[in-house]
Amino acid sequence: MKSRGQPIAFTLFLLLALPPFAAWAQEALTAFPGLPAEGSYASAIYIPALAPVYQRYEYAFSPEGPWLSAHGAIVLDAFPGEERAYALRLRVAGVERVLRYVIDRRPPAAPTLEPVSGFVGASVSPVLSGRGALFMSVDGAPFKAWPGDMPRSFFASEDATRYLSVAAYAVDAAGNASAPISAQWLLSPAHYKPSSLPAPLPSGKPPAARLSSASAYDFASRVEQDGANALLVSFTVPSGARALLAVNPGDPLAAAEAYALVEAENGRASARIPLSPGDGREYLVYPAYSDATGIRVAVTPARIRPSFTDYAASSALNLSAEPRVDELGPFAILSWPSIDACIFLSVDGSSFDPYSQPIVLDRSAGKRTVSYYAESAEGARGELLSIELPARALPKAPLVRGAENGASYGRPVALSVERELRYELSYGDDYPKAITLASPRISSSGIRLEGKDGQVLRYRLRAAEIDASGRTGDERFLEFTVDREAPPVPVLQSALASFAEADAIIEFAPSDGTIYVSASRDGSALFTPYLSPIALGAEEGEIGRRTYIVRAYAEDQFGNRSAEMKPSVVVVDRNSIYLADNGKAGARGTPDDPLSSLEEALARAKASGKGSINLRGTIRLSAPVDLNSDIVLLGGFGPSWEDKPEARARLDFSAAKSRPYYLRVSGAQLSLIGIELYAQGSGSYDLIQGSGSQIIMRDSSIAISGGLDACVLRLERSSLDMSASTAESASAFTSRFIDASDSAVSLRDSGLRVASSVSFHEGFRVRGGSLNLHTVRIDANPSQAYVGMALLGVQASVQGLALFAKGGSSSFRVASLDNAELDLSSAYMELSWKGEVAAYTLQNGSRLRLGHNTAFIQAGGISFLENNDSRALIAASIIHADAPRSLFMKTNQPAVSDTLLANSLWGFGSYLEQKSGVGPASRAFPLAALSAYSSASYPNFSEEPGRSFSGRQKEFYALSRTSACVGSAPYLSWAAGQDIHGQSLPLPEDGRRPNIGAEQ
Repeated sequence: MKSRGQPIAFTLFLLLALPPFAAWAQEALTAFPGLPAEGSYASAIYIPALAPVYQRYEYAFSPEGPWLSAHGAIVLDAFPGEERAYALRLRVAGVERVLRYVIDRRPPAAPTLEPVSGFVGASVSPVLSGRGALFMSVDGAPFKAWPGDMPRSFFASEDATRYLSVAAYAVDAAGNASAPISAQWLLSPAHYKPSSLPAPLPSGKPPAARLSSASAYDFASRVEQDGANALLVSFTVPSGARALLAVNPGDPLAAAEAYALVEAENGRASARIPLSPGDGREYLVYPAYSDATGIRVAVTPARIRPSFTDYAASSALNLSAEPRVDELGPFAILSWPSIDACIFLSVDGSSFDPYSQPIVLDRSAGKRTVSYYAESAEGARGELLSIELPARALPKAPLVRGAENGASYGRPVALSVERELRYELSYGDDYPKAITLASPRISSSGIRLEGKDGQVLRYRLRAAEIDASGRTGDERFLEFTVDREAPPVPVLQSALASFAEADAIIEFAPSDGTIYVSASRDGSALFTPYLSPIALGAEEGEIGRRTYIVRAYAEDQFGNRSAEMKPSVVVVDRNSIYLADNGKAGARGTPDDPLSSLEEALARAKASGKGSINLRGTIRLSAPVDLNSDIVLLGGFGPSWEDKPEARARLDFSAAKSRPYYLRVSGAQLSLIGIELYAQGSGSYDLIQGSGSQIIMRDSSIAISGGLDACVLRLERSSLDMSASTAESASAFTSRFIDASDSAVSLRDSGLRVASSVSFHEGFRVRGGSLNLHTVRIDANPSQAYVGMALLGVQASVQGLALFAKGGSSSFRVASLDNAELDLSSAYMELSWKGEVAAYTLQNGSRLRLGHNTAFIQAGGISFLENNDSRALIAASIIHADAPRSLFMKTNQPAVSDTLLANSLWGFGSYLEQKSGVGPASRAFPLAALSAYSSASYPNFSEEPGRSFSGRQKEFYALSRTSACVGSAPYLSWAAGQDIHGQSLPLPEDGRRPNIGAEQ
């Protein structure tokens, strides 16, 4: 882009002695010295008054006229981006002359720099191509004509990386300057590739501008004449888009350079198109806008043919324009867009000079300040503005002391640095690898390189600073030689067996220097000196196996370190039996000779006192299993018994005949880790029964299929601790996940699924004991009825529950309490149920507390809460009902204040039905009737779903930031501290209130 220059002024030379009139007219029109030469101009030109004394000077822009008398100079101009041709006819005393001019204010296309920015090796020869005269700046130097006397090739330093920064632009024959383009190349000595490149680098090519028709957008454009000298254009553009305008572009989709940037405020753009009085040509004005997809152009232009009935003054010009700033390392390239004025600028307090072409500023020595203003051809001056460009130092490779590049030494070399660096080092003919975050550090204490005794060892070192993302700065390279010899790689006295049932002994053969050894599960343990044989075994009381990775290297007295020996892997397992689907009966039960039957593995473990069975593959059982001693069933092993958590082992009871159980645990602890349990049964059965036992599940799954009355886990006086696991039931008439009596049930980070092939399902039937659910998801799709929790004499806590249910032609209950207590908070529920939903039923002195719940219930009928002789507190919850018949609360208890607080309730046909003593229930009440249960500080209210939620995010409806539920909840000390997504709820000391609903 360019800035419009000052109009070219031509001085009128008056004749002192006038010849006869006709002869004078002929001479004036043929040899008048004040007329500008015919041709193309990049800015406006003035045609002076030819003979003001005689007042006989006339002009026209077409043979048909109209002919106008010149009251002063004629200004020929064009809109930025426009090429406007003039055929100006002058007439004096009947004598005519035609003058042809083109005001070309369309900037040329930006040139192209090659090669592409980035790493180019040890040298680069820039190629600059484009139309017109080309200008280039190298590393912040002033722009010069290309190629001129500029170097054609540039080279890397011998011992460091170097950035070469180049900017360029083109100038056409009319004097229009293109937008600047830039490139940056990284040079590095031969054989070295930089560890990383800065991102992003300028491409060296002008951005592609794709033009297309904005057929679906109404620009609401308007063009009107503003006096004799201008047209005023206004139009709208989409929010966030940049407003553009082209005048008489020919093909409107041919060239992006035909479109000039115009000012827009609040989506309304305006521009001024200059006119020459008397030039009555038709103007085709194309409004457009640019966004991420390119330039979108109006399908139909605005048309206007000006008329000149008077010479009223035009409105004020737009005298504001912000510069474009292109960053190129420590250099900044500034350019201004075309406007109907001249830009004057001052750099760091220097005198103001007119702007015509891009400038480059070097900021390596400090910040730079640029002040500028716009001035119209008529002398009107815009506001004085300034921009400050912060200092940016030239990148420099770090200094490494202690060795010179290319030198040789007969002694150890100690390298030191001014600040901590990362480095890579190579030996012999190799070159060091790229520097990463894993590369070693050189600190202020430096590093010492000993070399190889009696040999010439070549060292190559590369060093650089590195940021947290792993990107390096400029690199320093050193190459030198040292005479030393490294000790040999440590050798084990005898090879380690891959498996040991007793301690594994590490013993090294004698070696020069000191051997340093590391032995740990993941190979990351610190190296320590090897003094005597090392015994590797399990920790005291440890159950299961332990894997050791053994690493070692040797170091001599000068600090020369050998290469690290190949790591050895040994498994020490005193306490496990190994079982695999490709094992065999009577095997030793070791990794290389596993058993094939769970029954035999259990018997072997009990007889030997081992507490763990490691499983691999699918183990099929032909009979139920009884356990009465502690055991860990551990899966997650690959083909070579390596740890592979995703490879769960599977216990398939489908071929076993139920008793009516498949796995019974009596007075023992069973731990399932990385195990899948599956049973396909008939009739009534339990997959697992526990009596006086502890059952632990980690990263496991359990599934049942078939049966009239199937239960996943039945517990009596037992405990269940389940985490990161799943349970599923399918193809059963009636199924149940847990049936527990006097037991402690705990689930965390787990999921439950009920298939539509199940008719009736009960999630948790718990009598006595406790129930704790934390971050649990339930997908329940039974065909008829569902009960989530049936609690009798239980204390239950549920936090972070996500419940999705659909189908069901009969009843649905979230929880049924009988002399039980339930705290349920941070819960999200979506129910699409064909039958009736009675979400919560309470009786016999039960207590229910719901907090920060979000529930969407669509059903044939809804009764959200049925309270008989019990207590209920519902607070900070969003409950939406969609049913032909819906009731929020039915109770036989008198109203108690502060028990229904700050709830958003929507869609209920009735909100309250009270019944006390004997007789019919009282009439239905509207939402206002719940005021007796609330408080003045936290009333209940009704808000439509469209106002409460902004759409779905990851299966959940997300709370709208404009909802009345935001920041309106009371603090609930008994509720969960996190929302359904795990975000912490605000505390009183945070100075803000929680949201109503399950999401914060």
